[in-house]
Amino acid sequence: MKLIRLCLHNSRVACITILFTLYLSINKLLRPYVYLNFPETIIAFILGILPNFIGAAMVFLVYLKLNISKLKSIIFTMAIVLFMEFERFYNQNINFDIFDILASVFGILIFITWTTTF
Repeated sequence: MKLIRLCLHNSRVACITILFTLYLSINKLLRPYVYLNFPETIIAFILGILPNFIGAAMVFLVYLKLNISKLKSIIFTMAIVLFMEFERFYNQNINFDIFDILASVFGILIFITWTTTF
């Protein structure tokens, strides 16, 4: 009961927890199944960029929870997103994907709107 009260009292913590759970379930359960059974579909494309969307939103909310300003949170989050894309490109020889970066930008924009509204 105290956990529920804490989550309701502090919506950013609850949102980060929900996003993290969603991120793990998409990456570990749903994506492998869809990539194996439906590799060239729109669902596979969406599940390919969804972790970037969720990950950028989580990182942005964590920075805000640490009382870092919104501008610095945006800059730090985008720096991490770009670093991860370049790291994948150079170390793992995975193509640089602009859709991953766009999904991350949209994740940040949606949660900027959410944090200013609520």
